Amino acid sequence: NCANGTYRAANNDASDCITVPNGQQGEDGSGAYASTGAVAAVNCVAGKYSTNGDGECQDVAAGKVGRTAVTATTGLADSIHQAGAAFEVGCYVGTFRAANNDNSNCVDVAAGKVGRTAVTATTGLADSIHQAGAAFAVDCANGTYRAANNDASDCITVPNGQQGEDGSGAYA
Repeated sequence: NCANGTYRAANNDASDCITVPNGQQGEDGSGAYASTGAVAAVNCVAGKYSTNGDGECQDVAAGKVGRTAVTATTGLADSIHQAGAAFEVGCYVGTFRAANNDNSNCVDVAAGKVGRTAVTATTGLADSIHQAGAAFAVDCANGTYRAANNDASDCITVPNGQQGEDGSGAYA
């Protein structure tokens, strides 16, 4: 049998076991993961990744997407999972992904909130800013607001003589 992280597809020749590539896992003939005796190397499905082809594809963490290259995401359009992922890459600033066990992609942070890596409440303007790799959408701090829901803008101070309101016109 081939060792973990290797496979051998041919069963009628003298070929050696070969390394399972990054972003893939070894599988048996029925499509299930095989730690030893793999006969195929198959891409990790969207939402999973493998850094070295050794072992079963793993779930991508919240705040990240599985990508075939380690380069940072540059917007919502590429804050999506790719099959055959070898890397976990943080969601782009202004987007977030709460799940860590499915193939959901990063989504825009709603107005009145910022994307953060921790669920702790914002306490002022200084921490009412987006963070790359956000797993949570957290309310803007008291006295701040964010009108946009599709960009990387941060919460800003409510001007003197005005109040923050939610989408229905109620004080927020």
